[in-house]
This record gives sequence, C-alpha cells and structure tokens, in this order.
Amino acid sequence: LEITLDYEPCAELCGDFCDYVLGDHAPCALILTDVCGHGAPAAMLTGIIKQVFHDTALEEHAPGVVLQRIVAASRRIPLDRHLTGVCVRIHRGSNTLEFVNAGHPPGLLVRPDGEIIRLESSAPLVHPVLPDWHCEQRVVPMRPGDQVLLYTDGMTEARNPDGEEFGVERLVAVTRRLAAYSTEVTGPERIASLRGEVAAFTAGRPPEDDVTIVLIRRL
Repeated sequence: LEITLDYEPCAELCGDFCDYVLGDHAPCALILTDVCGHGAPAAMLTGIIKQVFHDTALEEHAPGVVLQRIVAASRRIPLDRHLTGVCVRIHRGSNTLEFVNAGHPPGLLVRPDGEIIRLESSAPLVHPVLPDWHCEQRVVPMRPGDQVLLYTDGMTEARNPDGEEFGVERLVAVTRRLAAYSTEVTGPERIASLRGEVAAFTAGRPPEDDVTIVLIRRL
C-alpha cells in the first residue's frame, strides 16, 4: 500500500485532520475528518479525534468503533461544533476495504479500467445534539491496482471567479484519469495533477477552506 497526503490550511488553526497506521501485520487504517469552523475549538477537537483513533488499536481501528467513540467524545464539546469524517480499514490479505462515512463527501475508489465506486455516506454527521447515532460499516473489494481518493469539502467547494463550485461530479471525471497513469507515476505526482485541475478551475484564487487530499494505492 502507498499512502499520500496533501494538506493546505486556510488558517493557522484549522479543522481538517488526517491520521493513519500502516503496520507490517495489522490492517492499514486511516481517518479523515473535517470539523466545523477554525481556530482553537476546532483544533482542540482534532486533538480528541487523534487520541480516540489511536486508542482503538486493540480493536485494530475498526471504522465503526472509531466513529462510535468519536461520537461519545463529542458530547464534551460545544454544541455549535460538529464534524464529518470517513474512517477506512484495509485488509491486505483479503483484498477488502471497510469504511464508515459519517456525512463526509464520498470517497472515490478507482479501478484500473476507470470504473469508480463511491464510498457514500453510511452514517449521519457527528453532532453532540443528536440523541442517537448509528452507523453502517460497509465493505468493498480493493484489489491490486485500485486507488482510493479521500478529501475534504474544501476541494469540491472551491469556486471559480463566477462563483461556481468545482463539485463532486467534476472531481469524479478528473479522478477517473488516475486509472490511465503509469504505475511509475508517484502518489505526489497524481495528487499534484488533481490540484492542478482545481487551480485551473479557480483561476488561482486562494482556498476559502482547508483542503486535505488522501490517495491510497494498492500496489
């Protein structure tokens, strides 16, 4: 597996957060979250998320367990703070990817033939005022040559000078090109190509929100 991260904050203390574990024997696990707002409250919540993620090591970072514990921790944050997030776990021996998407933009799994499978939302966003929170942990095959793109909405909500958003459908079309790249093209080069498409669309306007992009490749 190859994991590539690209992160561009729009403020010193931002709300995007990403972390992962990639051991020799345990499954690969990764979490990407987007906390509402910026500043110290958002940064404090990302610290809680990081702690919760690593505290689930005994459960091998099962996506449903990770998100359930984040929900429990969110009860202690101000009521005006909520977050979206996606947590994935990849079993290298069985060629499967498990995920929970809590109100986050859909992840995109790209097959070598250009087919795209969306990792759609399988749970509500995480908000302390929600009395009950349930999630569905889903499984999709992830075989050699497959790629998964995860991102925060700062990418899809990037706007051009006319105020039009880049959007998920445009991102899907751009992402499909990843399948045509040579295996020798590195993860950073692939992400740079995606970022270049967004920069061309926005005519170089600075981001209005934090942008985090994760590309996972099964080699």
